[in-house]
Amino acid sequence: DFEQFGTVTASLGAESIKIGPSADGAAVYEFGVESQPLVAMLTFEIAAARIDSPPEIAVNGHALGAAALLLPALADPGYRGEMRRMLHEMHFEYTGWLRAQILVPAQLLHSGTNEIAVLNGRNADNSVIRSTQIQLKYLWDKSDYILKPDR
Repeated sequence: DFEQFGTVTASLGAESIKIGPSADGAAVYEFGVESQPLVAMLTFEIAAARIDSPPEIAVNGHALGAAALLLPALADPGYRGEMRRMLHEMHFEYTGWLRAQILVPAQLLHSGTNEIAVLNGRNADNSVIRSTQIQLKYLWDKSDYILKPDR
């Protein structure tokens, strides 16, 4: 863990973990937080991601939604199309590693032990994630914060 400009960055796992589209195929991370942050951001890399069904995130049992995938240009040769019987359109998977991120609202985190689960999108097959980390943003005395009164 390290702190920079009021932000704590902590590795949740550097190793590669297989994830699937169901809860029993999720990668689950437990981590401690000393105090509730202002906001948090989960970041990881994913291989063999179906680009129209990104990984889903749950925080302390609350479904947060899909992570955003940082996609390369469509001309990249890492894209692989797949047609299945009875489907009328092609679905694409990116065969390399993609970066994924999602903001975690502060109210979902609490001081003490927290849990984050990462599972593949419901229309995706198995994938692998790695380099999972969380950033926690706290008040910092040198930051420029603006307090706007209600109108």
